[in-house]
Amino acid sequence: MTQPTQSTQEVQIGIESAYGTGVACPTRLLSLGFDIKPEQTYDTFTPMGFKFPTVVTLIEDWSSGTIDGRMSYDEIIYGLASAICSPTSAVAGTGGNAASTVWTFTPNFEDIDTPLSYTVQIGNDIIAEEVVGALISELAFTVDRSAGATVTGAVLGQSFTTGITRTATPTSITPEIITSNNFDIYLCDTFSDVTGMTVGHLLDCRIGNFNITNRWGPFWAINSSLPSFSDYVELIPVVTFTLTMSADSVGWGILTDARVGDTAYITIHSQGITIPTTAKHFDFRLTMCGKVNAVPAKGYNENVVELTWQFSSVFDETANYAFTCVVQNGLPVNQLDPA
Repeated sequence: MTQPTQSTQEVQIGIESAYGTGVACPTRLLSLGFDIKPEQTYDTFTPMGFKFPTVVTLIEDWSSGTIDGRMSYDEIIYGLASAICSPTSAVAGTGGNAASTVWTFTPNFEDIDTPLSYTVQIGNDIIAEEVVGALISELAFTVDRSAGATVTGAVLGQSFTTGITRTATPTSITPEIITSNNFDIYLCDTFSDVTGMTVGHLLDCRIGNFNITNRWGPFWAINSSLPSFSDYVELIPVVTFTLTMSADSVGWGILTDARVGDTAYITIHSQGITIPTTAKHFDFRLTMCGKVNAVPAKGYNENVVELTWQFSSVFDETANYAFTCVVQNGLPVNQLDPA
């Protein structure tokens, strides 16, 4: 038997119409990777008079994993739609811009969010596995000027199935990669300065990191027909933005705002090349309302004194959100429709 190898573990994905109901996986992602494994808990019992257990039974059966990759204008919407929420709007271009779509992801600040869930197939012609009800429960973007623009995260899924037959002839998305030298970060004191991106441009910021964790959890119900947890639960998310920047007057200036509890408006933005057959550009823009929630870490990078500030996302009445992300790309407006 030929041994399965890491380099031949192909990943295919499908969008579920009902949570946990498996669908075909017709899409391959080239800039995002999934690595999923089974998780289980057991009940072990050792009665008095025995040195060794007499009962070992399976209690919970589910899946967990990680995602990693590079930021792209195209495939990033798969991460956003599961970790944040289904697109709050998807608007196709008109006329000569019909091949472009603007996707907006803005989580509710008081109501329930609905994420996209995926069926994920991993493997090759020797052996393959499948997970249904896969949700991205953690997602992070890190833009490091010297190390690129990367994506990491965590996956929560229902039970793990082996020996499946993969969906035939999947179609790959050709990603338009976002490079770290194409980003700008803005730190504004007032929301009115956010739109134009002409105020608060950080010229000495080396690393920007957006991170959302604790997004979804499992709900376990007593039901003998269910092989895994029955549904997902929306948790209280932890959302942060971290800036690593020079310890100059701008870097230390954040200390004043932190002491009085002022809200900052952080925007990370990248504009790419023109989308083919349109006059529109590939575009990624995330804006977060935040307050400093930690003492700045002080460090040194190539003899430059740096500060790392962490902001916690907060709801802002003027913005009417805690954070929002808008992506423009060349995918069709029905790209994220369920299978």
